Amino acid sequence: MELTKDIIAAHVDKNDMAIITCPDCGLIKKVSVSQFKNSKHQVSSRCQCGKRFTIQLNFRSSYRKNVNLAGTYMVMSPKKSHWCDMTVRDISRTGIGFKNLDSVAVAAGNSLRLKFNLDNAKKTTIDKNVIVKIIKDQYVGCEFVDLAREEKDLGFYLLS
Repeated sequence: MELTKDIIAAHVDKNDMAIITCPDCGLIKKVSVSQFKNSKHQVSSRCQCGKRFTIQLNFRSSYRKNVNLAGTYMVMSPKKSHWCDMTVRDISRTGIGFKNLDSVAVAAGNSLRLKFNLDNAKKTTIDKNVIVKIIKDQYVGCEFVDLAREEKDLGFYLLS
């Protein structure tokens, strides 16, 4: 009955319910995780079969897919009007996270324009405006301003 080193991810729905699957026996259980919403997002669990494991609770409103896509961004400001390099690290229906590969200063609240291609069969071009929400070292987390034109292609991409 040893605790696994692997962390099992579980998406939390809008009703604060998560579907947990035991990594040992495969038992699937839907449980309320509301008590962890504003505190711990990583919890230990024990299955009926006796297996102990760790669960990483994901309270995001949208599924976030990890990617590695080259692209460019521009700070929407008269003073900073050149394109800078980035690597898209994760993407969802509502936002994007990227690694800033240039020395251009980006701050929370900045408006950016992003351009990159998805690695799907159509090589869909995403050319969108975003608002910077969070910065951690070189990582920049943003929220899409409007995604109407690419929404269908992005939705299919996230499901693949």
